[in-house]
Amino acid sequence: MIGVQEHLGNKWLGSYNGKAAKHYGTSADRAESLFIINSQDQQHPEYTPSNFIELVNDGWFADDYKEAIQVICPNGPGSGNFPKTFPKEEDYLIANNGFDYGEAAGSRIWSARRQLYREISRQDDFDSLPLLFQNYYVSQSETSVGQFEQVEAGIEQAFSSVTPLNESITTWTFLADSINQMIASLLEVYLLETDSSDKLNILLQINDYKSELDSLLEVVEVTYTTMIDSLGIRLALVDDLNGAIVSDSLFERIQQDVNHMALAKMMTSNFTLNASEMELLDSLAAVCSLFGGEGIYRARSLALIFGLENHRDDSLCVPSMLPRVREQNSNTQIQSSALSVYPNPASHILHIFVEDPDYKVAEIRILDILGNVINKFANTSVDRSMDLEINQIYKGIYRLEVKFTNGMVNSKIFLKF
Repeated sequence: MIGVQEHLGNKWLGSYNGKAAKHYGTSADRAESLFIINSQDQQHPEYTPSNFIELVNDGWFADDYKEAIQVICPNGPGSGNFPKTFPKEEDYLIANNGFDYGEAAGSRIWSARRQLYREISRQDDFDSLPLLFQNYYVSQSETSVGQFEQVEAGIEQAFSSVTPLNESITTWTFLADSINQMIASLLEVYLLETDSSDKLNILLQINDYKSELDSLLEVVEVTYTTMIDSLGIRLALVDDLNGAIVSDSLFERIQQDVNHMALAKMMTSNFTLNASEMELLDSLAAVCSLFGGEGIYRARSLALIFGLENHRDDSLCVPSMLPRVREQNSNTQIQSSALSVYPNPASHILHIFVEDPDYKVAEIRILDILGNVINKFANTSVDRSMDLEINQIYKGIYRLEVKFTNGMVNSKIFLKF
């Protein structure tokens, strides 16, 4: 990972096929990935596709030496014709909940809110901000928007806290390298020297340098252990914070899961994956970001680092959108409140409960993220509670589709561990 990068980009999307500057992974991911923003608000014609504004993007990126996109910043990073300003017109729109819900998917709205929350948190004088943004920040602090941003801030603070130790280790390592070079030079002189007295003096100098080097390396080792232990404790607290977030939506659960996986690797400094972790990470990275949100890009970055398949939105979102479009245009009514599915995520058994006694289940289908039917079950029971065994399906993200005898359909997303 090479840390945080910043990009300038157009927050306008306007359709599910739009492009903008929310990027993780390789340069190709950064060129093709999607970001959140509402489409044009008819009450505010100034929000048009030509309104190119700054969007600061924080993310984790994989080392990518083979690919590069040239960015020209004639006046230095963050410069150009669009200097960083806050608040911007779009910030007011987000704070006022002025989204066009016909165009903006849930994960996109969520990410836009997180972006605004993050920007507010970086302001030096919170009390001087317009009351609208103060109230927004306070209210969102109690939601997953603020809580996941607090996780991000916790990660940043954890690494910042050990920066002095890391700088000391870097300085001492450089000094140790210099001592090694000095020892190597003295050894060359020793081999060429013929006078026994001079050879003895050289050996004494070498021994002195070796003693100094051993002491220095011991200090480096102790300091490194202290740094790793301190970092691990802080990251464990961040992981606890991440795990305590109540995640109701698919994109929230994915963010939570991929955060936990990344934090676990950081805490242990063990950047390897077992077969189960690889399967889960690959399944998360394969989700269309329109549904999976911010966590998808983090999953893709990690997937790239661990050599898994490099997923692309252009190939994922088109088939993923087809079931969504069919559902939106269908005359079949979808009753979102008629069904409960738990636990979610699930590993062995999925419990299904029909909340409305007037609804009788006719058929249950499990579909993958591309809309392919994995399993289909006809139901003859009149019970409102059912248990569905899911041991036979691979780990990943699926859609549970329940058709009732009255023709209505309910669709729920679940994660199989």
